[in-house]
Amino acid sequence: MSGYFFWNGLIRLLMETYLELILGSILNIRTADWDSDYPDERYSNYLSVVLLVISTVLLLLFVVFYVWNFSALNYDRFRSTYSAVLDGTNFESTNPRRIILVYPVIFFARRLIFVLSVIYLQDFLWAQLAIQTMISVFIVQYLLLFWPLESAFAVKMEVMNECTIVLMSYGQMCFTDFVPEPETRSLIGLYYIGVTVANVLVHLTFLV
Repeated sequence: MSGYFFWNGLIRLLMETYLELILGSILNIRTADWDSDYPDERYSNYLSVVLLVISTVLLLLFVVFYVWNFSALNYDRFRSTYSAVLDGTNFESTNPRRIILVYPVIFFARRLIFVLSVIYLQDFLWAQLAIQTMISVFIVQYLLLFWPLESAFAVKMEVMNECTIVLMSYGQMCFTDFVPEPETRSLIGLYYIGVTVANVLVHLTFLV
């Protein structure tokens, strides 16, 4: 019971809240104006530092405990303390595979890589888009090789989402000087909107 409410609850908060605070704080600190004339902006900058420190400590603790259990996998212990990380996967099957434990690592890693690319590759939009595209391609390969989710339908939906990201990344690249003609960019914009709407409609259809 303690494992369910404490560990799983903490992990779910980390995945849904703390991680977003870390990433948002990093971006805010990167663009912060520490000498701003507006008090609320200065307070926001200091608050970002505090949130970043606290959230990073929590994240490091999680990584340490996760790696500890990963290296000496005990199914019952892992399920009682870390199963929230593996929600939606087929780790609950009668013969769980270690490769499924890679899935939550991908969840965290892609968000961290996104923030780092935004911070350190500000002048290289093509590199940011290339990195995100390659991550999506890698995830598609992982999903289709190991089928880690609890149903084939869920895997196919995730593959569709990743393919949508790849198509939209190509669309964003075409909004740059890579395509000099404004008319062509306008047509690409319609394609971009169409891909986005199609993805949303598919999800809405199954939700309804």
